[in-house]
Amino acid sequence: MIYVTVERLVKRRPEVVWEVLCDVSSLTSWSEGIVEATIASEEKKGAGMVVAIVGRTKGKSVRVKCEVTAWRENALLALEADTPNRSFFHRATLDATPEGTRLGVYAEIMFKDKISGFLKHPGGIFEPSPADLERQRMYERSVDALVKRIESFSVVPYR
Repeated sequence: MIYVTVERLVKRRPEVVWEVLCDVSSLTSWSEGIVEATIASEEKKGAGMVVAIVGRTKGKSVRVKCEVTAWRENALLALEADTPNRSFFHRATLDATPEGTRLGVYAEIMFKDKISGFLKHPGGIFEPSPADLERQRMYERSVDALVKRIESFSVVPYR
C-alpha cells in the first residue's frame, strides 16, 4: 500500500477552494497525468457522482471511473477507483483557519496482488520505495498547481 499526504494553506475562502476543486473540467489543468476528465453519471454533484478519467503514465493511457463516496460541501470530497491491479482511495479536506483554507489531500493506493505490492517496496514493506517518493512528489506538484489555480481564479484574498 502507498500512502500520500499533501497539506497546503490556500489564502482563499473554503467556498472558492471547493468550487475549483470540484470543477471536473479543470482537472486536466492541475492534476498531473490526467489528460481527460468528464462526468459519467446522471448525478452531477454529490455522493454517487461518477467521473471518467483518462490518465497517462509512462506513455500508457489508462481509463478509470472514480465514484464520489463522500461529499460535504466546502469540507470533504472522497473518491474511490478500481483498476485491474490497484484500488485508489482519495480524500480532500477543507478547514477554515484565520489565515485561509487548509487543504489536505490524502491518497491510499492498494495493490490487488500482494506480490506486486511487495516488489514495489525493495527496501522492505516499511520503507518507502522510489516509486512511493515519486508518487508523493507528483501529488505535491498537482496540489501546488491546484493552489496556484485557485489563487489566480479568485484575486480576493481570504479575510
